[in-house]
Amino acid sequence: SPSSRSLETAPSQVKLGLVSYLGGCHKRAGEELKEVRNKIKSGGAKKKADDGAEELCGILEEIRNQVVSYAASSLMVPDLFELGNDAPLQLAKCLSTTSTDPASSITFDVLGKNSSFYYCVCEELHSQDEDSFGTVMADVVKHITDSLSKCNSLLDEGSNEGVGGNGLFLTSALRELCTNKKATASLAKLPSFLLPPANAPAANERVGP
Repeated sequence: SPSSRSLETAPSQVKLGLVSYLGGCHKRAGEELKEVRNKIKSGGAKKKADDGAEELCGILEEIRNQVVSYAASSLMVPDLFELGNDAPLQLAKCLSTTSTDPASSITFDVLGKNSSFYYCVCEELHSQDEDSFGTVMADVVKHITDSLSKCNSLLDEGSNEGVGGNGLFLTSALRELCTNKKATASLAKLPSFLLPPANAPAANERVGP
């Protein structure tokens, strides 16, 4: 429960939402996994401890997988978990804050290319249900663009409701969303992407200075 006293001492990501918290767990497990692997490669782990190090690597990999699976379930069925009832909005907020601290963001590749929490969640969502993946991405994009539409310029602050932040943060959120090719493809399929359909009334509008 959000009112649970146990959350008072939980990591700061909890206050930013379940998705941010899970992203932090995924990153920390990745950092630990990287460190253990480096020790094994450099011979830092003694031979008698090799089995223990390999077992630890397996545990850390499983943590990363479980965290991604949990996040994917929260995004596909937001009402499934109390703290994830607005998971698409939480994901949009996480993407909008990536430019403030890239190394701590959900799009940071701790273990090399395509290892970020965001990338893994996108791949998991798409593998489970392609249609649901498209729906989730559409929701995330809508949250971002709705907030962006309230900004008159990139430096303007949007509404305190929704994603929030100024135009620069919101446009960077769309950029970060496109760090996964499948998410980019879903964005391009949205009716609101770039120009309206040729037969739509909006296509006949003239835009001038």
